[in-house]
Amino acid sequence: MYKLSLLLLFCFTVSAVAADWPSFLGPNKNDITTAESNFNADLSKWSKVWENNIGVGYSAMTVSGNMAFNMSHDKKETETLHCFDASSGKSLWKFDYPGPLINKLHKGGPNSTPTVDGDFVFILGKAGQAFCLNKTDGSVVWKKDLHQLMEIKQPAFGFASSPLIYKDWILYTSGKAVALNKNSGELVWLSQNSSTEEAAYHPGHATPVIFEQNGTDYITFLLGTGLEVLKVEDGSFVARHNLKAEYNMTATTPLVLNEGRRIFLSWNRYSEMLDFDGQSLKSAWKKKDYIHTMQNNILIDGVIYGTHGKDRGKRTSFMAIDVQTGKTLWEEKGFRWSQITVVGDTMVCMTVDGNLVTVKVSKEKFEQISSAKWLEGVCWTKPTYANGRLYIRNDLGRVLCLKIK
Repeated sequence: MYKLSLLLLFCFTVSAVAADWPSFLGPNKNDITTAESNFNADLSKWSKVWENNIGVGYSAMTVSGNMAFNMSHDKKETETLHCFDASSGKSLWKFDYPGPLINKLHKGGPNSTPTVDGDFVFILGKAGQAFCLNKTDGSVVWKKDLHQLMEIKQPAFGFASSPLIYKDWILYTSGKAVALNKNSGELVWLSQNSSTEEAAYHPGHATPVIFEQNGTDYITFLLGTGLEVLKVEDGSFVARHNLKAEYNMTATTPLVLNEGRRIFLSWNRYSEMLDFDGQSLKSAWKKKDYIHTMQNNILIDGVIYGTHGKDRGKRTSFMAIDVQTGKTLWEEKGFRWSQITVVGDTMVCMTVDGNLVTVKVSKEKFEQISSAKWLEGVCWTKPTYANGRLYIRNDLGRVLCLKIK
């Protein structure tokens, strides 16, 4: 018993000291990770460890041990997965493959974030190229063309969902959902349209979420014109909630809460809380003064935190919202559109114009801790925090690794 207690204490200590960021949304799939004992929310205490310029794109960094992964495009005809030494930025290997830039209304390049699972790294190119690669050297294990497999039109802004692991499967969404065997790439299931209207399945650009309710596993994801819930075991249709987004553009990941009984959605016209009973979806409340284009929401202790407004809009703000009622608890007007990662009790915000801002997690009031200008250009990419290092990038492909001095 004494040895077991020591082992448990050791495992807890290791997890509290160091945590990887193996996929989009982080180790807990909620943009929240632990803070080391020496973490400091004062950005003046941080300095640049290394910098790389990798090419255009919006992929976030994923970290597994001392390996860091990111994706880019050379603005010609090649996409690349980069594998860096996480502590030094030295290139360990690169994997190049042909792919279109798809730069409609933005610089173009990959939208998806790599997913690391065991000895493999999974990526999704902008034209639907799904690869499973060996993590140690980038050699190809398998490849699939999701554009053909899913039988959909090319999404206007390219494929964007990040690969999602479920047991022995890897899942992707873009209008439809598909599950592949993660070891072989063989098709497990492909979701079927519940509506005969083609417009109902306009591809969205958000990563799906898996959740459990009463012993059943579900997957939920945003399309351009609604949200669907499917059973993970076979991709069968369960429920749909229609919405009308500007330009059919949805790119935010739903929040699932209350043991799968509620799903929170946000897009570019309003936000909405849905009740889900395992069979149907029903609106609980709507909030017209909290809109998103592609920024994420954070859920902590019954409060939703996030930045309201469009990415380059003037009327933006930081808001805290009561999850039960949709009531605004506080609002900091003028705060720029941001992507947010939570480290301990600190929200690390990457603003669209390249400022890093730290904000205390508090439902009582907005409390900014510090800010620092680190990047130029457009910053749509989520900051990644792993093993005491913070990774940020802009649309032009300037990647920085920061660490406490």
